[in-house]
Amino acid sequence: IDDIRLGNVSVLVLCLAAVSWRWLGRPASSVALAVSMAIRPTQGVVLIAWLLRRAWRPAIWTCLAGLGLVVVTLPVVGIDGWFDYLTMLRNLGSGMGVPFDFSIGSV
Repeated sequence: IDDIRLGNVSVLVLCLAAVSWRWLGRPASSVALAVSMAIRPTQGVVLIAWLLRRAWRPAIWTCLAGLGLVVVTLPVVGIDGWFDYLTMLRNLGSGMGVPFDFSIGSV
């Protein structure tokens, strides 16, 4: 609980991954995956694996749960909040724009 208070979401993502694994192939699994993907987008690897395995039903449930999450949070964060989130995700790969960072902190 102290890690979550400090901003570490790994415990929450682990719990959601456990729910997703435990009820694999059921709607609860897809909802847990959609929420964990909103917190940590790399969880989308599971969705990609479902699509490669042609597990269409869980993949569709996950997409619907993700859309439901967006709709439910619209009154709180607004449409601009979601566009900012997409911009942040797009900029993740660029790093800091420094080709070689030899500062003491990064070494």
